[in-house]
Amino acid sequence: MRRGMQPFIAAWRRFAYGEAAEGLDRLARPRDAGLRAELQIARGLSQAFDAWDRFDHAAACEQLERYRPRLGKEAGAVVGPLFTALKHLSDEPESPRRTPARLWDLWLNAQRRAAQGRYDDAVARGYRLLEWTAQWLLQTQGVDTSDLRPEQIPDSLGINANPDGKRQAGLRNAWELAAHHLGGEVQAFVEAERSHMLEQLKKRNYSILAHGDQPIAKADWEAFHSWIDAALIPLLQDQAARAGLKRLAPQLPQQPIWQS
Repeated sequence: MRRGMQPFIAAWRRFAYGEAAEGLDRLARPRDAGLRAELQIARGLSQAFDAWDRFDHAAACEQLERYRPRLGKEAGAVVGPLFTALKHLSDEPESPRRTPARLWDLWLNAQRRAAQGRYDDAVARGYRLLEWTAQWLLQTQGVDTSDLRPEQIPDSLGINANPDGKRQAGLRNAWELAAHHLGGEVQAFVEAERSHMLEQLKKRNYSILAHGDQPIAKADWEAFHSWIDAALIPLLQDQAARAGLKRLAPQLPQQPIWQS
């Protein structure tokens, strides 16, 4: 049975939890109770992390909670931070920690897609992270980029109403608004990174998942990753800490976290 399980457990190294769950589910159930329990927990945890990888945090929490007592003390160092992360991800919408937790979760997800060679998906997630971070910062100031009030828009931007009568801001204008409304390190980030941001966004805009027909190469992702990691992540970490999220989640596991 363990030989049969091995290739599916190995799929965890690639964050391919869905593949692992499907493969384990096809294995014949052993008559031995201990082996049957081992197969069950491997399948259940694969399903849990597959749900997490698809942003279904509620399903992941429910599944992990079911197996938590059976993971053993040695797994505590890994399991504890994961449950804490899920708690923040599944908080009520009004919780100040929920959105920064989800922003960080999105960044970890982007890195998992890159590890699988899915660079277009990784960059698309990074783009969403950049946009959503600006939107979240503005929301803390009562500014909604999907429906801006005229008095919230500085004259330098000149955002006009659309055919529906709403004034809306895309990614670049959202960051300009964030600099205007929050000042401080947010403004410093925008002023320092404005040209770098534009350079990285051009690569994304030429991709098939945006407005172009070009694939994202590994080198494009690596440049984008390096810029996000050096410029945006320190700002996100600081703002998350101010919102009460002191510890950011670890990456999802690539090795089994249960005791045989």
